[in-house]
Amino acid sequence: MSYSDQCEQKAAKAARWDQRFGADRDKWVFGRRPSCMAQQAASLWEELRPGESPVVLDLGCGEGRDSVWFASRGWEVTAVDISTEGLNKTKRLADEQSVVLKQVVHSDILDFLPSSDYDLVFAGSSLHGLGSYCMEYLHKLQVAAPPGCLHAIRMMSTAAEGPDDTAGLYRVAPGELLAKYDGWLMLDASENTIFIPRSGRYHSFSELIAQKR
Repeated sequence: MSYSDQCEQKAAKAARWDQRFGADRDKWVFGRRPSCMAQQAASLWEELRPGESPVVLDLGCGEGRDSVWFASRGWEVTAVDISTEGLNKTKRLADEQSVVLKQVVHSDILDFLPSSDYDLVFAGSSLHGLGSYCMEYLHKLQVAAPPGCLHAIRMMSTAAEGPDDTAGLYRVAPGELLAKYDGWLMLDASENTIFIPRSGRYHSFSELIAQKR
């Protein structure tokens, strides 16, 4: 893919999410409460490293529900998303809850270079949007992670039909994501299928929380 094609693809992705998040600026598409995976990741961190506050990276933070919740615990959080509308809501939610985020970064995930600065890397339903670059980027995240770092990753899988348009998405086969974390300490892993009312279809996901040894 040429550079100009990549730019067009990123612009189209940003426009789609801006439209979705900006359709009603007073409604959070996925709600304001933290996701189940965010709560589980926090619980596991606190069991493994009690009394320590992690430096958190939320990749594809959307409207900020998980970033803000992590920060409300006193954790240092960097929130990254391609959608301006989503980040505007992230900032609003943080202000409403009197929470401070370390950084709110407007960027495509692919343009945000992995580093060893983070103790918890959280990617709830965002990496599959990287398409053919997904697994290469995931590998970079793994290499950059320091020992003891937690990864909490949720990706669409091929177990169900999924959304109407899966073009441009990388959907893992059941068990594929787990296999990519061979050698890590597996703390939680699941394959699940849910019915999405807005699409009228079943979607399936692979998710895990793992610690680098």
